[in-house]
Amino acid sequence: MALEMVKKNYIDHKKQYACLDQLLTKESGWRVNALNRSSGAWGLFQFLPSTWANYKYPYKPKDAYTQIKAGLRYVYKRYGTPCGAWEFWKKQAGPDLHGGWY
Repeated sequence: MALEMVKKNYIDHKKQYACLDQLLTKESGWRVNALNRSSGAWGLFQFLPSTWANYKYPYKPKDAYTQIKAGLRYVYKRYGTPCGAWEFWKKQAGPDLHGGWY
């Protein structure tokens, strides 16, 4: 599903999907119900409650399709591409790739 969404939006979809895969693996392990208890971040993209509210979701969407759609929209608006988001994440994490954010 995520690959199909990336294919529709990026010419270099294989590269962009690889970046998205790395980002979501680090953020949530691709779990739609992943929760960061310390920050309240939730879902595949680990959005804060305020981010979900900014995207007009009055609830935390539990389905992967909605989370991926919203997440790719966020990534596009803020970083342009999944690789842009992944590069930013890696800079925040440092050489050990632990604790990054985007």
